[in-house]
Amino acid sequence: MTEELDGGPLVAQAPVPVLAGDTEDTLAQRVHRAEHQLYPAVIDWVASGRLRSDRNVVTLDGKPLSAPVRLEYANVLE
Repeated sequence: MTEELDGGPLVAQAPVPVLAGDTEDTLAQRVHRAEHQLYPAVIDWVASGRLRSDRNVVTLDGKPLSAPVRLEYANVLE
């Protein structure tokens, strides 16, 4: 976490498809469904000590993250 909004290192991502016929609202709903699964997973990593950040080096299970962890959620289309 940093003082700047969205300024910290990118830890995890969940892809969300953009579908033909999407509106701003339907896409936003899909993004929110993914976020509501992604955030608790990352918070759990922090709470359990799996995810750490030291001097802008982020590690997960003791290994530096070279790219964000990609989490796939099947129910974002529901």
